[in-house]
Amino acid sequence: MDLYEARMMDKGELHVHLNGLVSTQVIRGVLEKNIIEMPEHFNIDTDLNVTHPARSLVDYLKPWQFLRLIPASRFDLSIMIESAFSNLIAENIKFVELRNSIIYIALLNNISVSEALKWVLDDIDFFSKKFNIQAGLIR
Repeated sequence: MDLYEARMMDKGELHVHLNGLVSTQVIRGVLEKNIIEMPEHFNIDTDLNVTHPARSLVDYLKPWQFLRLIPASRFDLSIMIESAFSNLIAENIKFVELRNSIIYIALLNNISVSEALKWVLDDIDFFSKKFNIQAGLIR
């Protein structure tokens, strides 16, 4: 089996962090739109995407220094979830269990945890239908 054949096989993803599925381009757009200040010593070009094994837990968690600051609005959440589903369909994922901190979304957006949960579930439902991917949320 070659790489293309493997990529085109139906697959499932278990326990995938939503923010880790969002494309860098979308994250840059969210950053620019909201004028979010980057954490000190954070470089979006080198620190956002982990492309090799981390040397330490600090290195491994470095992307989350920034990712924990988004989404800063309902619109940002929607474009992030759409990006995640777009990336999943590109890998022929048919089933996904997404993980996200609902409490962070609530705190970042000054809304209740119930409202944040509704935002996430509504978007997961909408984009799972749009991309024909069975999806659930792990909280």
